[in-house]
Amino acid sequence: RDPHSCPTRRSSDLVDKSPERIAAAKENQRKTHLANVEFREGLLEKLPLEDESVDVAISNCVPPVMRGKDVVLREAFRVLKPGGRLVTTSWLADDDTPDEALSPKGGWEARMGLQLLRQKDYFAKLRAAGFAKVEIAAKSPTPNPHKSKLVVVARKGVCRFR
Repeated sequence: RDPHSCPTRRSSDLVDKSPERIAAAKENQRKTHLANVEFREGLLEKLPLEDESVDVAISNCVPPVMRGKDVVLREAFRVLKPGGRLVTTSWLADDDTPDEALSPKGGWEARMGLQLLRQKDYFAKLRAAGFAKVEIAAKSPTPNPHKSKLVVVARKGVCRFR
């Protein structure tokens, strides 16, 4: 099989560090009769998946807020097949956001000591992890004038259609 061909298999792996969330996902799987889904307990920093074994990795707001962003993005790149995609939804700062506006003033982000990441900085981290093409698939405004909700797609290499 051509390693640059597009995905043909239909199956899913869900990785979560919380046994409770995996149990809830398995219950939803039982209710929906989905047979092509596997659940694995693990960390995003060390995914329990083989190299180049995943067509699409999806993450809801996680990589940009993790302290180990670079490690998480390299792990996503490692497990993706050539032509695979990482799709993330993320709150990111506009590129012209002043430094003082990057630190949250309250809420869970402030309690964890997290900072908002600028779009250009997140894109640079994705490229440093090895992703060839990075683009915004969707963008929504938020009440914060310096922050937007984005769907970002990063592609590993090229995908040739058959």
